[in-house]
Parts: sequence; structure tokens; C-alpha cells
Amino acid sequence: LAPAAIVYIIVSSAVGDATFTTQTPAHALMLASAGVVTAVPLLLFAAAAASVPLSRLGVFFYLSPTLQFLVGALIQHEPVTTTRLVGFGLVWVALAVFTADSVASHRQRQLALAAEAAAA
Repeated sequence: LAPAAIVYIIVSSAVGDATFTTQTPAHALMLASAGVVTAVPLLLFAAAAASVPLSRLGVFFYLSPTLQFLVGALIQHEPVTTTRLVGFGLVWVALAVFTADSVASHRQRQLALAAEAAAA
């Protein structure tokens, strides 16, 4: 995207809409570093996620929207409609079903391994 960004900066500078070249050098540095500030946490997350099983990682993906919902409802005092509560509840019921099934499958595998070891 760098070539497209450079073209955009040149065109917007020529038209007079640019802030990259018309503001202070600190402003330009902040704009230029925005990509690094965005990319580094994503790269670190991708590296860490590779070492976590996908089933567990999927559960972690529910935490961010849940925390955002709770912050909005409890701290920011945003209105919580019945529709939002039903949607929130359905998501967590589905997560509970998924977790219960995952735990049951894990226990069955452990019992099967124990039975194989006892038979051997």
C-alpha cells in the first residue's frame, strides 16, 4: 500500500488538503508511525496465537466484545435494550454449549487412552 499512500500524499498536498506536509514534523512522524503502532501488536498476537489451540483461542475472541459490552452498559451507562440482551445471552449460551461439548470430548479421549493403556 505504500505506493498508493505516496500517491495520495502527493495529490492531497497538491490540492491543499494534506496535513502530512503542512503540519509540524511531529505530526508527520505520528502519521508515519501509525502503521507500526498498529502492526506490532497484531504481529505479536499472531505469534502468540500459533502456540494456543484453536478451540481455546476461539474462546478468547469472545472476551473483547464481552468486555466492550460490559464497559458500555456498566461504566458508560449506554442503554441496554432487550434485543441486545437476547443477542448477548444467545452468544454466551452457544459458548457454554461449545465448552461443555469440548470438555466432554476431552474426557472421552482421556478415558479411551486410559482403557488402551490398561489393556496393554
